[in-house]
Parts: sequence; C-alpha cells; structure tokens
Amino acid sequence: MLDELMKTLKKLKNERIKNSKFKFGEEWEEEVREEFFVSEYYDVLEKTHNYKQNKKDFIKSSLNPDYKFLCKYTNKEFYIECKARDITNLISKTEDFLKEYEILLKKDEKKSLEFEESNKYLQLFDLCSEDQFHRFKKLNHETKVLFMVLLISDQEYRDDIISLIPIDDLLTHKVFYSQILGYQIAYSEVEPAKLWRNFLLFYGFPGYCIRCKKKTKFNNLNPFCYDCWETWYKDKKFTHEEKYCHACGKEYKTASVKPLCIDCFKKFPINYPL
Repeated sequence: MLDELMKTLKKLKNERIKNSKFKFGEEWEEEVREEFFVSEYYDVLEKTHNYKQNKKDFIKSSLNPDYKFLCKYTNKEFYIECKARDITNLISKTEDFLKEYEILLKKDEKKSLEFEESNKYLQLFDLCSEDQFHRFKKLNHETKVLFMVLLISDQEYRDDIISLIPIDDLLTHKVFYSQILGYQIAYSEVEPAKLWRNFLLFYGFPGYCIRCKKKTKFNNLNPFCYDCWETWYKDKKFTHEEKYCHACGKEYKTASVKPLCIDCFKKFPINYPL
C-alpha cells in the first residue's frame, strides 16, 4: 500500500516538473515571435502544437521545429526551434571547479592539469535530444533550421543569454556553453538583413565534403555533405582521418575539427564560416 502511494506521488511530482518545463519553453516560444521574429518582417507558415494539445491527441507535425517563417523581404523560408535552459547548476559547478582548480594550481601543477582534464566536459550539455537533432539535420537539407536559445540562471548579477545558432554550425546535439556565447544576439528584433548576412548568407560559398569530395556549401564547422555527416554521426569521432580539403577539394589528411589543407588554412585560419 505504501509502495503504491509513493509511486503515485513520484509520478505526480514528475508530471508537475514536466509541465513546468513545458510552460517555461512555451513562454519562450511566444516571446521569440513577439520580440524577435516580428510580424513586420516575417509571416508564420507553421507553428507546432503545445504540450497540452499533444497530450490529448499527438499531432505528427509537432516533430518539426517550433516555427516555420517566411521572410517578407527575401521570400525565403526557414525554421526556428526555441530552446530555453536554466544553467544555474552549470554555473554553480563551474564556480566550484574554478575554486578547486586555483587551490590545486598553487599546491601541485600536475594535479591541477589532471583535474582540468577530468572536467573538460563540465560545460557541455544537450541542446536537444539526439533523435531531434538528427531529424532537424535532415530537414535542414531542404529548409534552413536555426536554434533560438535562451539561457537563464537565478543569479541576479548574470543577464539572460540569447543566441541564434544555425544547425549547420553544429555537428552534434551536445554543445559547450562557450559555443552558445559565440552566437549571442541583442534583445531586439532580428531584422532580415542581420539574419541573412550574419547567419545564413555565407552558406552560398562553395566547398567540398572532406570524406567523399562531393560539392557542398562551405561551412568550416560542418565540412560534410549530408550523407557523409549521417555516417559520421553514428560514431562522432572528431579526429577521424578524412581525405579531402573542405575549401579546395585537394587530397589531404583532414578531420572534422581540422577540415582544411595547410594552404587553405593560411588563407582562412579562423575556424568559422566565411
């Protein structure tokens, strides 16, 4: 009897937590439309159903990103997936790590290096599920997908972080906190000129898949064609030796983290899309 009661209470607690998370996410979705991708610049072509609607009767189109927008000025379509994350625990763990690291550094440099190595993935977290990421990558092959990310914490001295990240720039569903910061945007409307110039326009440059040499769009952060990326994604070996330079297509020992030959690296030394 007691066991059954405990199971029921646990189930109710989990449901409350789940509902609160979805509410948090849905509030962010509404804000993305009202404050960033506004009706002056973008029409909503699709919007996924919320948790309450899907709980009653799951709608399959909800597997797509949260919004499909049409840019009124370019007449081009794109998807936006909204992600809201509370990073209070991540920040707390990072602060604890830094305190411990400073103590070890003063006492024993070797131990401090070992401690640093053992915590190198401390700020790595899931942006979405692995299945969702794979699904969005496939969709991105036809229509561009971007993540609109909100990071909050309960620390008053830290402002919320808002970032806009093309899925083209991500190899896996796991991201580092520093990656999110690299795509931070201001709390303001995302104007079409800013969207295409800063996040989507550069994908028009030519490149080569570093595994099969198929012509693709240049992206230093994801130098595969879709088919080769899908194969790579099964193992996720960042240092796996590939065959070609992503920029010029010449035979060269490359890898997903070093996709350029030495000559092209001298021309484009920064590991970001052109």
